[in-house]
Amino acid sequence: MTITEEDGSTVVALDVEGLMPDRGYAAHLHVKPCGATGADAGPHFQNTPDPAAGPDRPSTDPAYANPENEVWLDLHTDADGNGHAEAEVPFTFVPNRSPRSVVVHEAELTATHAGHAGTAGARAACLTLPTS
Repeated sequence: MTITEEDGSTVVALDVEGLMPDRGYAAHLHVKPCGATGADAGPHFQNTPDPAAGPDRPSTDPAYANPENEVWLDLHTDADGNGHAEAEVPFTFVPNRSPRSVVVHEAELTATHAGHAGTAGARAACLTLPTS
């Protein structure tokens, strides 16, 4: 995974190997490092946090759970289970408030409708990001 910041925007690129072939996966940056369970990575990282969200209530408001305020990396694997996704967002990460992990979810795409925006099913894999 690479994260490149320039001119007030950020490009995140994710390459995966060894997943199920010919299948979509939704992936997002999350606020906490990976842990023993999928829930340990916490909710999606949001540039502007949803004030109605909490530890046990993730944001599903499309005003906050959207690909301009979160980093959504929906990808599709090839016949070998390898895939690539790239997202550009109109913000950069600031010290002491940046994503700590990338989570690959079981859903093939991220939901976008009210009440479900940003949801993508169970957590299939997690990678802790280095701190800067």
